[in-house]
Amino acid sequence: MAIDESKSKRATKPARGSTKSSLKSRAIQAAAMRKRRETLSSPLMQKLGKVICEMRERADLTQIGLADAADIDRVFLAYVEKGLQNMSIHALEKIAEAFGIRPSRLLMKAEKAMNVDHATAIESRRASKAKRDAARIAARKTRLSAATRASRR
Repeated sequence: MAIDESKSKRATKPARGSTKSSLKSRAIQAAAMRKRRETLSSPLMQKLGKVICEMRERADLTQIGLADAADIDRVFLAYVEKGLQNMSIHALEKIAEAFGIRPSRLLMKAEKAMNVDHATAIESRRASKAKRDAARIAARKTRLSAATRASRR
């Protein structure tokens, strides 16, 4: 007795997630989630994540090693290091304890990194302003010398 595939439910229903539209909608959802995560954390949290990552690498620890030592989830730690996830004071305490330092020390390092970035940005703006001013002065001198030459003729 042969089974007619046209009457079978499996033959009429496409496999779950196999259509192009469902793949496209998943990609759109993933992009929206990434964008949402990017806007979640503050600049301080982003710097704190970088500080934690740098300290972990200096201590020759993997994310799994630090996560185990701090008793937190590795994926959570990865998101914190990338600056995509905010963390609680409790999580900050656990991470600091794993490094053997006070939580305030982690925050001070992050704040110092923010100030360094801010100072670098200010210096960069000052340098570009000085270049613009020098270019304006040179252009003015060129115009004045051209006008002087023209008036002497």
